[in-house]
Amino acid sequence: MAKQRSEIDDSKIKITHTLPDGTVRDKIDGYIISYNDNTEIAYRLLAKWTNEKLSKKKLKQSQLQI
Repeated sequence: MAKQRSEIDDSKIKITHTLPDGTVRDKIDGYIISYNDNTEIAYRLLAKWTNEKLSKKKLKQSQLQI
């Protein structure tokens, strides 16, 4: 049975970036990726994931203040 999304530990996710010239990087800090038809889905998924993480963090912080 597949794990539910809430059971997955996001800290274990590892992304490897392969650049058009064949270079493989663990991070792309400072490297600008153009927004086009090929990258649109990735940008949308990353934005959604980031927003979910921020929302969870804000919710936890507000619960601690109660």
